[in-house]
Amino acid sequence: MPEKGKTSATRLTTRAVTRFSRGQMEYHIRGGNLRRGMISSIVVENGALIVTFLWVAQAAGSWFPRRWVRDRNLAYRTDLKTYTVEDIGRSMEGQDTRILLSSATLREYVILYPPNGEKLNPNEVDGLVLSART
Repeated sequence: MPEKGKTSATRLTTRAVTRFSRGQMEYHIRGGNLRRGMISSIVVENGALIVTFLWVAQAAGSWFPRRWVRDRNLAYRTDLKTYTVEDIGRSMEGQDTRILLSSATLREYVILYPPNGEKLNPNEVDGLVLSART
């Protein structure tokens, strides 16, 4: 787990992020919209954060979306060299803490939510049909 305060994300390990499996990840990539998805698998490998999702939704509109739509891209990968990592505590609906990865250089961020944390309800995502296994 990250220490208190910001530290280099290159110190992040698979062991530290495994607890977010079946939680959610919110991320904003430069030139793109806000996205949020349910994490299927998450690892740190060769200095990169690699995430596979069960589903992903993209915000329609601004930072405070009124609507979410299905996004077909179920994979995320980023090199952690320019990121910092910080424990940002619990969300209002959550029990365990979240972590924030941010890159001022790339103007991108990632928030990892634990499985018992705040969630975007997949039933509120336009075009998303979940199987019974999800």
